[in-house]
Amino acid sequence: MINEISLINFKCFKKQNFELSNINLFFGLNGRGKSSLLQSILLMSQSVQEKSSLKELIISADYLKLGGFDDIKNSFSSEDEIKFAFKTDVDNMASFAFEYVKGSVFSDRGELREFELNGIKSSEELILDSDTKKSVNKSINYKDDSRILNIFKNVHYVSADRIGPRLHVEKFGIRNLDKIDSRGINSIKILSSYHEELNDKLFIGGIKPNNLTELCQMWLSYIFDGANLEVNDEGDSVLALKMNSKDRGNLYKSVNVGFGYSYILSIVLTCLLAKENEIVIFENPEAHLHPKAQSRLTHLFAKLASSNVQLFIESHSEHILNGLRVSITDVNTSITENSISSYFFGESFNVEKLKIDNKGFVSNWPKDFFDQTDIDNSLLFKQSRD
Repeated sequence: MINEISLINFKCFKKQNFELSNINLFFGLNGRGKSSLLQSILLMSQSVQEKSSLKELIISADYLKLGGFDDIKNSFSSEDEIKFAFKTDVDNMASFAFEYVKGSVFSDRGELREFELNGIKSSEELILDSDTKKSVNKSINYKDDSRILNIFKNVHYVSADRIGPRLHVEKFGIRNLDKIDSRGINSIKILSSYHEELNDKLFIGGIKPNNLTELCQMWLSYIFDGANLEVNDEGDSVLALKMNSKDRGNLYKSVNVGFGYSYILSIVLTCLLAKENEIVIFENPEAHLHPKAQSRLTHLFAKLASSNVQLFIESHSEHILNGLRVSITDVNTSITENSISSYFFGESFNVEKLKIDNKGFVSNWPKDFFDQTDIDNSLLFKQSRD
C-alpha cells in the first residue's frame, strides 16, 4: 500500500504532501488539484505499462494524454524538475522517489535524473558511515526494481469520461480480462468471457454466484433496488448487454434502461476484478446515480478496502463521503477512522486533511465543503421573510 505521496513542482503543486490510507477521498472546488493527485499515480502506471520501466515518464498514452513535460511542470517554479516521492509498506522499501526533467529527445516524456531509495540518492557518491566513521560509496542506481514496478503495474482506473449504454459492442479485440479500461469500453466483453475465481469477500446476499455476471447483477440489484442482466451474442462479431431494472421480467437493450445502470457498470466490475494489494482509482463514481444508490455503492467500496485493495476516489458527492463515514460505525465492516484519509481542495489551492473520528464525525469542516445546502436554506429563510 502507498502510505504517502509527496508532489514537487507537479502541475498546481509546488510542494504538497498527502498521507494515505486504505480508502482515500478527494473533494473540493473545481480546478484545485484533485485530478492532479490521481494523475501522479496514473503517470507512473502508464509509464510502467508502456515501457516496463520508470526511467522515462510517459506523459501521453492510454490512461492520460496531458501534452508535454512543460504542461505538467509547475509554471510558477524556477526549477526544471518534477519529483514524485512515495512511502509504502512494501518489505525493505519504506520510501522511494523519482525526479524527472524534460526529455532530451521527446518533449512529451520525462527523463529520470535522480532516484532515491530508503533515503539514499543516486547522486550521492560518498556518505559518512555511522559505524566506521569513514566515507563509503552508498550511491544507488535505478534498475527497474520489481517491487516498485508491481505497485504501479497493478492499477485499475475508471475515468469520469466513461461510456454509457450502447446498442452493441464488438466481440473481438479484448486485450485484458483482468482489468477494465479507463472508459469501460471492454466491460461487456469481460462479462461474457471471464471465468476466473471470484473474490468471495465481495459476495453479497448469502448466495454464491456462479460467475462474474451473477455477482455483478447481485450488486446492481442491491445498489438500485433491482437489476437483471445478461450478455447476448448478436451475430458473429457483436455482443449486446440486456438489462431490467427489476430482478425478474423481460430483458431490454441497455439503451432502454436507466442510464445509471450502464454508467456504473465499469465501476462495479472494477471492484469485483481488483485483487489484494492492487490500486483502484475512480473519478466521480456518483455520476448519474440517485443519492440512495450512491450511498449503497460505498458499501462495495468498504468491502473492497477490507480485501486489502487501496482505493483513490475523486468525488463531488456528500453521499459518497457520508456512506463511508457510516461504514466506520458499521460492525459488519472492518473499516475504522484510520482506514479513511479524506482531503478537501479549496481556494488558492489550499489542501486540508479532514479529521474523522471513530464515530464518523468530521471535526474540521472547511468552508465550501458540502455546505451549499445550508447556505441555500439560509437564503430561502431570509428572502421568504423580506
